[in-house]
Amino acid sequence: MVETVFTVSGEAIVADAAALMVEKRISCLPVSLGQGAVGMITEKDIISKVVAVGKDPRKIRAKDIMSTPLILSPLDSTIKEAAERMLQHHVRRLVVTDKDGKLSGLVTMTDIIRWIAQNQGNSSYLLRYVASKLDSHDSNV
Repeated sequence: MVETVFTVSGEAIVADAAALMVEKRISCLPVSLGQGAVGMITEKDIISKVVAVGKDPRKIRAKDIMSTPLILSPLDSTIKEAAERMLQHHVRRLVVTDKDGKLSGLVTMTDIIRWIAQNQGNSSYLLRYVASKLDSHDSNV
């Protein structure tokens, strides 16, 4: 689980969100509108909803391209439960929340594959399986 989570305001311009993602070497940012995260902006969102359609990333707000809804996972979820939730919702990232619903971290498909490789042996089969299931659906989160 990624415990240091960078977020972006829904009012932030996409160019600033992209610059933060490059600086921090991350592929997504939870988006907040007032209290708490309500969506996620990903590299794919920026490419498909801004760059590919010729929009100016200095004029588009994060809230206008964020993926919703956020798929949440309780802090006490197991790796298996997190993987099942990703497959069920066709997402590559889960927002982890504590018992009070506050953002505690992110779990990514990479985190799950890394855990399996370290704890269960060869992860190549699982990686291909999960990727094929996610790629068969058009998922932004």
